[in-house]
Amino acid sequence: MVNEPKIELRGFIEQDATSIAENGNNPNVSRFLREAFPYPYTIEDARWWVSEGCSFDNCRNFAVVYDGQCIGGAGLNFQENENQYSCELGYWLGETHWGKGIATMVVDQLKHIAFTEYDLRRLYAPVAGKNTASMKVLEKNGFVLEGIFKNHLYLRGHFYDEYIYAAYP
Repeated sequence: MVNEPKIELRGFIEQDATSIAENGNNPNVSRFLREAFPYPYTIEDARWWVSEGCSFDNCRNFAVVYDGQCIGGAGLNFQENENQYSCELGYWLGETHWGKGIATMVVDQLKHIAFTEYDLRRLYAPVAGKNTASMKVLEKNGFVLEGIFKNHLYLRGHFYDEYIYAAYP
């Protein structure tokens, strides 16, 4: 039997800054992430994130920990008003950790947290059209494609269709 990697989702701590900067400072990592995720990703960016950036209202952010080291981030962005029963999911991992099933486990854990700890009716994830790896991760976790917004995203100098995936309790 193959040992499955063990991951933990926890709050960010000051000691995470170095590994966040090392894992985040990669154009392949930032390629499909929102422009708020900087590239280059500096140690100052990481220190700001762990000290205050991860504490935005209406969000719950997690360090993705593998073998005791923070290798990325994940979060839930709770919506308001008429969308209050809907929540956006997001995640990123350092490139050296891609293709190991870690992202699939992260999304599974986030989905579990979203539907067991909060009174949500819908969990959704927007994905840039060429990010087929993320689409597969979401599909493995029971997310379904709800729609495609053509040329909706402009990320780092490129236009992408935005695919909206969703899961329900």
